[in-house]
Amino acid sequence: MWFRFTALLLIIAACGTNNTKDTHVNLLPEDQMISLLVDIHIAESAVQTFKLNSDSAKTYLRTYYRQIFEIHQIDPDDFFKSFDYYESNPKQFEKLYEQVMVEMSKKEALLNQKEDH
Repeated sequence: MWFRFTALLLIIAACGTNNTKDTHVNLLPEDQMISLLVDIHIAESAVQTFKLNSDSAKTYLRTYYRQIFEIHQIDPDDFFKSFDYYESNPKQFEKLYEQVMVEMSKKEALLNQKEDH
């Protein structure tokens, strides 16, 4: 999972980021980060199910990442700076990712429930 997320960060960075802002000015709150990370992981899982070659997968992921940032009305720079901030605080980062897993489990349960009906 970490490898995929690292790849995600590199791909999004390749889309162009501007690192001139102060890190704390646009720090995203935890609930917003959780929501973004859930959507990012769902997008990665969706692309994995396509069983595409690496270049095609990257193309799809770039598109999904842009859409996720647009939907959440988040600047990618703000996301990366916030991610770096949370990652530099391991306890806070662990707590954040525990919530990401909880939210993903909830979404999976809802999906399974819908499939059963």
